[in-house]
Amino acid sequence: MDLDVGYMKYSIKDSEKIFSFGSLIDYSPNSSLIEHAIGEHYYLYKNKSNNYFIYYEIIGQKGLMEPGYIAANGILPIPSDLALLIKDRPQDITPVKVNENMPEKFETIVADLYDWHNEIAPEILSKFNNPEDIINDLKEMLICLNASSFRGCLALAGVTLERLLKEFLFRYKIPFEKDWMVGKLIGEVERSGQYVDPSLKNIWNIINAQRIIGVHAKERTPIPSKDQAMMVVFAVKDTTNRMI
Repeated sequence: MDLDVGYMKYSIKDSEKIFSFGSLIDYSPNSSLIEHAIGEHYYLYKNKSNNYFIYYEIIGQKGLMEPGYIAANGILPIPSDLALLIKDRPQDITPVKVNENMPEKFETIVADLYDWHNEIAPEILSKFNNPEDIINDLKEMLICLNASSFRGCLALAGVTLERLLKEFLFRYKIPFEKDWMVGKLIGEVERSGQYVDPSLKNIWNIINAQRIIGVHAKERTPIPSKDQAMMVVFAVKDTTNRMI
């Protein structure tokens, strides 16, 4: 895509993508790729003249479980100072020490999850078929959790579970289709005679139920909650550890 403003031409083809962020609602039923997830996607580019611009893509969905489609997209030039502010904004958090007799704060729990992600990444790289995808999805899931984007967090959790289950089926040479989602994948693992952690079904039910509620609930209703998001994240963490 190009944008010609007369005195300057912005082109994705001739520019370097240096950062991306978004606000996800759900992952697309016809794709497990994050860039196809339902919601808003923003990509920061830098061209050869050291000018910056954002390419945005809003992926919509007409109904539950229907394919996603590009509802709007375009290029927006931005000043270099704003571009660097976006690019260099802190994503990780610093652990907060708490009294042993006090319950852990949310920030401390998320910091521990970040530490876990850093520790587990080398093992994922050495043992998984598509390690970069899983590492990236786990990181984005934690970023959404840290930003209190709980529906986005669940969307990433669903994508990660799908990748983990496909990794499991691949390891055991169990055939599956690329477009199968978590429920179908769990069923295929069960039919193969391999052990399935019962919590996986419960976690998928939570993710799926929130997706259904998200379509019908009033806009002001805070769904899903922080507790639900954290419960799902820890289940994904446990599943990842079991795969290793």
